[in-house]
Amino acid sequence: MATRVRYQILRVFMKCPNCGYDSNELTAREVQVESLLINRPDLSIKEIAHELSIMNRTAEAHKTTVFRKRGVHSRVELLHQAVLTGRFKTTNGHSSNGESQH
Repeated sequence: MATRVRYQILRVFMKCPNCGYDSNELTAREVQVESLLINRPDLSIKEIAHELSIMNRTAEAHKTTVFRKRGVHSRVELLHQAVLTGRFKTTNGHSSNGESQH
């Protein structure tokens, strides 16, 4: 199936609230990118791409999608939201809200 057709089909599903597809749910790869953005904020997009063995443009696209789905506009906002919701893991194995991640 042509890439263009796939995107058109996805666009339809993203607009359909009862189709069983949550357009705000992160994909597995978006979760990986988000995790690196949150837990290793010193990494550039190029370094994230290298870490995940993907192209720079793909990493940038995933970052943009994560920002859109999380409703943020910057890494700082993403990190702030992660701290508030407990998605940020501290170095002692606890989430930022104090719950153990073991």
